[in-house]
Amino acid sequence: MVAIVAMFSIPTIVIAQGLVPQAANSDPKRLEVIEELSESLANDLLTLSVAVRDRDIELISDYLPLSILGKALPSKPATTRDQVKWVGVHSWEAADPVQTPRDGKTSRNDFLSSWAVVLDHFSEIEDARFKVKEANFDLTARAVPGADEPTAVVGASGRARIAFYVIGRDINGKREWARGAFMANVRYSANKHWQFDTFELLSFDSLVARVDLFSEVAIPAGVGENLPTFGTPENSGFIFSLLSRVGQVR
Repeated sequence: MVAIVAMFSIPTIVIAQGLVPQAANSDPKRLEVIEELSESLANDLLTLSVAVRDRDIELISDYLPLSILGKALPSKPATTRDQVKWVGVHSWEAADPVQTPRDGKTSRNDFLSSWAVVLDHFSEIEDARFKVKEANFDLTARAVPGADEPTAVVGASGRARIAFYVIGRDINGKREWARGAFMANVRYSANKHWQFDTFELLSFDSLVARVDLFSEVAIPAGVGENLPTFGTPENSGFIFSLLSRVGQVR
């Protein structure tokens, strides 16, 4: 039972963790710029998280250039095998033996299609999240001075390790947690979003609950209430801001 709780009780708070491993003797002003760039990237990935949760393919496309150096996301679930009692695990495979172009790039449409297929695997999506685990920025990357919120100057670039997950129910109604991580060269585009110029998948698999051990009782009892996801613009008050700041300090 403990394993199930740990698996599906995933916090929905985005905190920029482990950002910017820079040398201790770095220029303090430069470190301040790097902190703003890191927070800008983390905040923008929160918007991407909501877009993935809502299956907003048009908004997701804003995070991609016309072509990405790397392969599309594997979108075919492999056979589920037992991991622990009540919980199985499966990997993801390439849907088709697509030939990677000689230049190693994947078109934006093909890349988006692979993500759309993965999302279609879920009959219901409860939460999706992208988290910056580590980021380094080019020496020429700059942030907008005096901006109301951390904002990168168009063209700012760097490299980041990003974790992601999607939680919901698969097409058979079973609870599933798809999780992965990737490395990417990131660049702040003129469309006011960070784009992934490269995509190097590090890991990607899913945990699947074979049975539902817990039942929703609040809604049938008439005491349930649906609130906006914590961290979204509709529910990002003082506590969320405070926790985000704490995460930046760590």
